[in-house]
Amino acid sequence: MTTYSGDATVSAGGSQYPCHADLSRWTEPVPARPFARLDEQVEGQAQWAGTIVLQDADATLAVRHGDDRQLIIKGPAAAFLVTGWSPGSTELRIRGNSHALPF
Repeated sequence: MTTYSGDATVSAGGSQYPCHADLSRWTEPVPARPFARLDEQVEGQAQWAGTIVLQDADATLAVRHGDDRQLIIKGPAAAFLVTGWSPGSTELRIRGNSHALPF
């Protein structure tokens, strides 16, 4: 598992917002072929998830409801879903939903 904790940028609804990201990336093994023995596995597609903390409530609302959300760290921009949020908080729980990995 690979982790990242640091500065990032979120693009949502045509605007960009600075944030702090705490993310983890992992790969789930998958069967080598349909109906393979359990010990015949290959590395599957990498997945990533974690939290982002935005600067204020307005930015948090814009990202929660924005179209075409992308997280930008140092690699290609990566699309994500917001999977959770607590009222009054600027922290969003996110999960990657693209083949691009942001870190």
